[in-house]
Amino acid sequence: MYLSYVIVNIKEVLYYIVINVWYLAMSDNQKDPQYKLRWSEELRDKVMLSAKEQNRSINQEIVARLEKSFNEDNNQKMFSEKETIHAMQKLMSSIVSNAISTLLQHGVDKDIVEKIFVAKTKTPN
Repeated sequence: MYLSYVIVNIKEVLYYIVINVWYLAMSDNQKDPQYKLRWSEELRDKVMLSAKEQNRSINQEIVARLEKSFNEDNNQKMFSEKETIHAMQKLMSSIVSNAISTLLQHGVDKDIVEKIFVAKTKTPN
């Protein structure tokens, strides 16, 4: 009975040693999270061809394309924000221009209109 206990403990210790040696022998890349991917042969062939053309591994090609797509998404969002700001600036300019025209048409003195809009449009320091 004691002998079977010793044998079991020796197996556990050997297993522990093997697992740790195997883990230490792995490169850092192999320790990264992995994902099993299901894809069509056609898509795989496209990725393989592109990877070969770019002188990359298939994994490097997939990662590069994913990172690029996220960068493009961020650039598109930034572009949309810039477009929105530009549209708002044009709209505000149009509103101010129409307000000035309306005030002048209703006989408000030009100097007063200039003082109102120049004072309101100056940016704070």
